[in-house]
Order: sequence, then structure tokens, then C-alpha cells
Amino acid sequence: MARSPDAAERELFITLNRRNYLLGIANGIIFTPANRLADLGTVIPLLLLRLSGLSWMVGMGHAITMVAPVVPQVLAARLVDTAPRKRPIYCWCAVIRFIGIVGMALSLLFAGTIGYGWALVGLLFCFTLRVLVQGITSQAFLHIIANSVPTTKRGSFWKWRQLGGLVLVLAFSWPLLRYMLSDDCPFEFPVNYGVLILIGALVMGLAWLIFSKVSEPEAKPAGHRLTMRQHLARGVRLLRRDRYYRRLVRIRILLSAAGAITPFFIAFAVQRWEFHDEVAASFMVVQIVAQMIGCWVAGYISDKLGNQRLLVLAAATILCTAAFAAFGGYLTPPGAMQLFGHRLHYRMAVLMGCFIGSGIFMAALGPAYMNYLMDIAPRRKLPSYTAFASLFIVPIALAPLAYGWLVHTVSYHIIFIISAILALIGLILAMRMGEPRDDVLNGQVANGDPPNGDAHEPPREQAAP
Repeated sequence: MARSPDAAERELFITLNRRNYLLGIANGIIFTPANRLADLGTVIPLLLLRLSGLSWMVGMGHAITMVAPVVPQVLAARLVDTAPRKRPIYCWCAVIRFIGIVGMALSLLFAGTIGYGWALVGLLFCFTLRVLVQGITSQAFLHIIANSVPTTKRGSFWKWRQLGGLVLVLAFSWPLLRYMLSDDCPFEFPVNYGVLILIGALVMGLAWLIFSKVSEPEAKPAGHRLTMRQHLARGVRLLRRDRYYRRLVRIRILLSAAGAITPFFIAFAVQRWEFHDEVAASFMVVQIVAQMIGCWVAGYISDKLGNQRLLVLAAATILCTAAFAAFGGYLTPPGAMQLFGHRLHYRMAVLMGCFIGSGIFMAALGPAYMNYLMDIAPRRKLPSYTAFASLFIVPIALAPLAYGWLVHTVSYHIIFIISAILALIGLILAMRMGEPRDDVLNGQVANGDPPNGDAHEPPREQAAP
């Protein structure tokens, strides 16, 4: 039967498990700087390019990152739904991820012995192994957090994870990366990358070990394991019948596609405005500081005002950022102004504004999406909700490729304009979303009657018996 108002209220406003809350925060603070040492978006693509000398290897790494976690996540969701405990699943996946990332490091450390070709094969194999179980890990992690942290504390949960992690990124990861990849490093390529990834693996292992100490709350799992055919059919049915879920997936696709312009800000600065490559480091610091400030704002809004408002903030931020890039990139003249006794170039100010906006957007979108998903999904089916949402948003991987083609054939301004249009549509949809916690308090349940009176829509899928 569908989730009752009392059941929905119990799932949203559970008693805070302080032990799990603190362990989850500690896990994020430690994991974030370690992950930057083997970052899937920056370090690994550069490593693949240097090791193979083939530009298409960067695309392969990106494809593995986007697609590999989703397939096992979808296939395993029906098993995770019915598992009486999610903590053992998290622990086993953490072991596999640790083996994968240590294998990546060893492939590089022994590249001089086995040759670059075999080192590349070993790297790709272990890299794939690492990301294959990543999606399953997130299912178990979110289920434990959803049963341990009430909706009014999840904003602060993500805030402290991000904020503490970003402080360590600036203090630890950033200096170490610059040193290990510089000419002053005592290790030659690719041993320097191997040492870097090995350090990251050891620190990540500590983060996973810390979260493995959680005390998983009692929670009733799904009582009936679906066949694979029934499971896949349910994914389509969830999207079709669940109005909240459908709009959330649409918003995530639109805003993620809009946010995919961020890597092009640096390219625009270097190619069109002829800035030196060194400015990239300055802009990255600006973005991280903005993300730290955004964590505070996002945490407050999520806890006090709700996650629908946080989705609106994320949409409004990337809309303003894209519009600022489009008009600023087209209208800003050369020249500079005096600011507090320092000379600030107009174009530098525009680019700093773009990175500030992208930092706040990054701080808001992830917590808004995950918290809203935890709010609307019946707890016993949260792994399936998470898995199919990941599957539906896979096309986002094509956005950077499409933007790159448009830049090559048209201009940078066209992708900024497209991003603004996508963000505007996402903002309109986010403003029309209901707030699950308000609906529950008003007697309307997130998986019951729609808050806007859409009585003509089919009822939501029934919970598994």
C-alpha cells in the first residue's frame, strides 16, 4: 500500500543518530581531499593522456566515469532494496574500491618494469573496477544517512562534509598536487602519479573505515525481491507515475547540462582574452572559496527552508552565472580599474564572477538533489530511486562534448546562451516543485496526493509488500 502520512512523517522527521551523523561528516572531510589526489575529472584524464599519448583516451576515461557506475547500480538496486542491512554492502564495496585504487597506483609505480603499455592496461582495469561499485556504495550510504539524519539536519550534514573537506583541499591536496606534478618533484613520470594516487588511496581507506563504524538503524527492507524484468519495468513506472521524481530528474538533467559550461571558462579566458595559463590556479582557488561560502548558505536553506528552495537557489545561480558569462564575455572591454589600491582588469573581474557563481552552484546542486531524493523516496525503495535517477541522467555526459563542438564551429557565446536557457527552464520547474516536508506537515504526502491538485495523474507505485 502507499506510504501513509504517519509513515512519511516518521521517515522525514526521524530522531537524529548523532554517532552516524558525526561519522558521516568525518568520512566526507577526510575523503574529499584524498579524492582530489586521484580526481576523476582532472588528474586521471591528464594521466591517461600522458601515459598513452592519445587524446581519445581522455574521452574513454570520461565515458568509464559516467557509465560504469550506473549499470551495476541499476542491476544491484533490487538486491539492495531487500537487503536487511546496508552497512555490509557499503563495506564490501569500499574494499573493492580500495583494491582498485591501490592497483592503479601499483600499475604506475612499476611502469618502468612492466612497460607503459601494460601499465596503461592495469591502470584502466583497476580504474574501471574502482568506479564499477561506486554507484552501489552510494545506494548503501544514502540509505544509512536517510535512516540516521532527519530532513531538517541533512543540510548541515552536507555543509560540514563539504566545508571541512574543501579546507583540507586548500591546505593539503592543492599544495601536494602542485609539488608532485612540478619539476621539483624527485619522482619521474609516471611514478609521481603513482605516489600521488597511493597517498590518496590510503587516506580514502581511512575515510571508508571510519564510516564502516556506523551503527545502522533498524529499518524494514522491501519484502519482495523483483525479477530483473519487473525491476526494470518499475524504473520506467516510477518516472511515469511519480510527479515529484519525474520533475526532479528533469531538473537535474537541465541544471547539470547548464553547469557543464564551467570547464569552458578557463578555455575562453586563454583563447579569447589571451590570459596566461597560470590564471587557472587563481580561478580554481576563487571557485573553492566560493564553494565554501555556498556550503553555509546551502546548509541553512536546506535545514530551515527546505530542499525545494535549495533547488531554486542552484537553478538561479547557474542562470545568473551563464547570463553573466554571455553578456560579460561579449560586452566587457579591455582595461582595468583601481580597487583598494590594486589594479583589477575588467575581464578578470568577469571571470572571477563566473567562478564564484559556479562554486556556489556546485555547493548547492548536490545536496539539493540528494536531500530532495531522500525526502520523496519511500525508504524501502530508496536504492531503486537512486539507481534509476542515475540511469536517467546519463545523457548529461554528452553535454561537454556538444559544447566543445559548438565552440569549435560557432563560438563560446553560444554555449553560454544555451546554458542560460537550460537553467531558466530548470528554474521554472524548480519553482513549481512542492516541498515534501511542508506537504507532510500539511497532511499531503510526497507519494500520495500531488500538492498542486493534479488529481488526473495516476497514483504512485505501490510499495513492495
